[in-house]
Amino acid sequence: MEIVTKRYLEMSSLQNLMEEINKLGLSYDEEDQNNVLCSTVYHPLAQQFPPSQVYRMKFLKSLMKKVEMECHEISEKMYVAYAETVNVPEIDNDISYCTYLLDPHTSVTLEESKCIVLRGTTGFRTWEGAKILAESCLEKKSFLHKRKILELGCGSGLTGIVVCKLCRPHNYIFSDGHQEILRLLHRNIILNLPYMLETTGNQESTNDNLKTRPQLSSVQLYGDQCEHSNEEQSLSGEEKICAEFTTETSQPDVCILSLDWEAVTQKEIDSFQVDVVLAADVTYDPALIRPLVKVLHMFLSKQPQAEAWIACPLRRENTFDIFLQQTGEFGLACEEMELPKKQVFQFDRTVNIVIFRLYFKNS
Repeated sequence: MEIVTKRYLEMSSLQNLMEEINKLGLSYDEEDQNNVLCSTVYHPLAQQFPPSQVYRMKFLKSLMKKVEMECHEISEKMYVAYAETVNVPEIDNDISYCTYLLDPHTSVTLEESKCIVLRGTTGFRTWEGAKILAESCLEKKSFLHKRKILELGCGSGLTGIVVCKLCRPHNYIFSDGHQEILRLLHRNIILNLPYMLETTGNQESTNDNLKTRPQLSSVQLYGDQCEHSNEEQSLSGEEKICAEFTTETSQPDVCILSLDWEAVTQKEIDSFQVDVVLAADVTYDPALIRPLVKVLHMFLSKQPQAEAWIACPLRRENTFDIFLQQTGEFGLACEEMELPKKQVFQFDRTVNIVIFRLYFKNS
């Protein structure tokens, strides 16, 4: 049942999920029905971080249809599960929990969306590039251990949270340019890395775009319990750092950065001194490719040993060609990396994705 649980928590396609259930060779009697429910709807992670209401309803309908096709009575537990799903109002139909099981002891739970575009951005969804980049990082975790890492266009945070949990870098900078994404990212970091102590400043925001941001609760750890204070805290619109976290010495330091590729200066870039830059699904818009490559050049040209790993889905050939042309113009070497061998995440593997290693040619 483990693979069924994994697919359900990831909100895989219902066809894929039902195929995995069918592989179990169940008779679909009452005991089998209840076992499936315990591995999906009533799984502890699913109870704590439920997938979207629509997904749960469609899954239960598909399961009940399968039971009837096998000429069995639908169990009382199944009816209860469906009634509970229907009768609980959905808080936000666009955003729901998606849980990724990395290994038997480690999971990542994200608030995210299955919508391609939501609130003017594609960043609320975890795309294929982020998943394959995370898999690549897991295979190279010995290289990333104790490194200083920056992620560009991190979105909801899957790659970075995976790296922080299992690769143990020295520090990790999550960056994105969309304020709604930064709010979502903050929640996901607190959700998955509860060992962190937030040290957000108390300065008043002078940026109209930031005034509407929700208050960031202070998080303090007392033994195994995490207490959230209700003290009002706002962020400075003049500062790039949106939230900083200090951690125990054995855990990576983390910060969230609001980064505008077109406005950032070399002086600001130099202050980070990162070893590795990560990015996934950031080459889809031709208008953003030159600013992206310029930022990569700023990092890599000043740090002789630094390198960047960029996961690029080949959805549009012209944008891919523009990216390669721009890297050459900025003096960046671009080598194709081997794709990860172990598949941790469920996604469409027919999507052609290339991971590039970039570095400054004179290094």
